[in-house]
Amino acid sequence: MINYTVDDYNVNVFRGHIREDGRILHGIRSDGVLEWRKPDAYKKHEQKRAKRNANKRLRRKHWLSRFKLHHGCSVCGVKNLHPIMLQMDHVDPSTKVANVSDLATGSLKRFMDEVRKCRVICFLCHVKHTTEQRKRGEIK
Repeated sequence: MINYTVDDYNVNVFRGHIREDGRILHGIRSDGVLEWRKPDAYKKHEQKRAKRNANKRLRRKHWLSRFKLHHGCSVCGVKNLHPIMLQMDHVDPSTKVANVSDLATGSLKRFMDEVRKCRVICFLCHVKHTTEQRKRGEIK
């Protein structure tokens, strides 16, 4: 069996790309070799991955809610709010890679690195702060 790499194809290949023989591209290994799977194996793996990511997202959401409740608003000091009313505010917007919630299923290191760049702030203080930042031209 020949191991193909991305360079062996004249088209852009991506996860989920279907080959002529019906196999589906599962991913690209670190050595550049494409890993193909039969449709049933691919589907089974995708279901496992979706379940794993959903569990990871729930665990991190729960942890983040507890983190926000523990710290409370760093501006006005209020702590007894629902976690949805407490938000993560990037102290220096220029260092922002992504929203913390968008990193919930990625690596723990990237998630925690982004959390460390933030402070917990209540919704009202966040609106006031963001409005001031926009007026000063610090953010779009």
